[in-house]
Amino acid sequence: MRQAVLLWTVLPGNRVIYYGDEAGLTGGRDPQNRKYYPWGHEDAATMALYAEATHWRQLPALHGAAAFWTFAMEAGLVVVRQSAAQVVVAYFNPTNGALLFSPPAPATGLPPALQELLPTVLVQAHDQVLQTFTQSSFGR
Repeated sequence: MRQAVLLWTVLPGNRVIYYGDEAGLTGGRDPQNRKYYPWGHEDAATMALYAEATHWRQLPALHGAAAFWTFAMEAGLVVVRQSAAQVVVAYFNPTNGALLFSPPAPATGLPPALQELLPTVLVQAHDQVLQTFTQSSFGR
């Protein structure tokens, strides 16, 4: 769930959180599909996850108009968002082992300045890494 929420956070478009998702509210068949909000009994880990996603979404490259690239590396996924002020790179590893992400090949469509900017990153199993770079880092 963590990777799904954070991937959804870095992708372009508006985020819509269904009532109670941030509290860990579950659903089911009618009449369990519309439970009451669990005031005072929210799932702390789920609340923290959505707080982290909200924090990520405040980054300039994620909350406004930004160029967007995505590409696979081995069994992982990389999302790159670039605004006028910032580049955000999110690496996702859904596998059971660590993945080493190397700078992508030119075929990904990334501008050369961005290809040169991206470092090699080790992402542990079932984890994600978010990197941010400022305008001065990539010299547009």
